[in-house]
Amino acid sequence: MIDFALKHWRQNIIYIGFVLIFMLFALTLNDRGFLNPNNLLNIFRQTAMIAIMAIAMTYVLSAGEIDLSVGAVAGLTTVTVALTISVAGPLAGVAVGLLTGIAVGVCNGWLTTRVGIPSFLTTLAMMGIAKGVAMWISDTSAVPILSRSFAWFFGGGSLGIVPILFFWILIFGVWGHIQLKHTGFGRRVLATGGGETAARYT
Repeated sequence: MIDFALKHWRQNIIYIGFVLIFMLFALTLNDRGFLNPNNLLNIFRQTAMIAIMAIAMTYVLSAGEIDLSVGAVAGLTTVTVALTISVAGPLAGVAVGLLTGIAVGVCNGWLTTRVGIPSFLTTLAMMGIAKGVAMWISDTSAVPILSRSFAWFFGGGSLGIVPILFFWILIFGVWGHIQLKHTGFGRRVLATGGGETAARYT
């Protein structure tokens, strides 16, 4: 395994870097409990949302585009979910959250692919819009999610010692890999990133 990583270090530079950084923190912060299982599980929980967004961002980057608004859109979606749950319950909150993300994504995609505005500018503007809308509808105050079932299923729940978020990352990771590498849609995404004009003719 090590020999393979060394021979193909360019393709595996991210994993090599992760291992080196992990070892650095393990050696320097071991006396502070860095390798404590509870600490490692907390780190995993805190980075789960970023990992899921990174899976989606892989498609954007593979198509030769960029999305600067993903963090602000995640914040806006969280606010709409919390507000909806307080009024109509968890299922409605999930539906509204998905619709919020879809609406923003469709808007970004339409402006980029149909109007012709570069994705950098489109998503840069959407970043400010999403942040402003989130502050407006929440009145710049924290909106708590009081549904215990929602909080367990999408956040703090665990099956034994395994956080429920691990299963979400596993589901989206496997699905994203299969979709990108083994389907016609994934091949078209990669072809578009390689060259839009060539992809159209192909």
